[in-house]
Amino acid sequence: MTERLTLKLSNAQRLRLEEIAEYEQVPLETLLAQAAERIIQQDQSFRVAIEEGRAAFERGDRFSHEEVVARAEHRAAALRDVAAKS
Repeated sequence: MTERLTLKLSNAQRLRLEEIAEYEQVPLETLLAQAAERIIQQDQSFRVAIEEGRAAFERGDRFSHEEVVARAEHRAAALRDVAAKS
């Protein structure tokens, strides 16, 4: 079952969405339905990740502040290395 939904957009937003729909070669309604589905899927994935994090915390799977900082610094260095190579 589908339902019609009214969405208020600025003229600039509508124009941009129409451009995207034209580029993707889909009707604007299809583009918006696809966007809604992506939001729903992202929300579900986010909620699953939150629950996994809570469960890990309850099990005692935690990192100290120092471990978090060290991991963040390691990741930042890796990203800088990748950026420097490109």
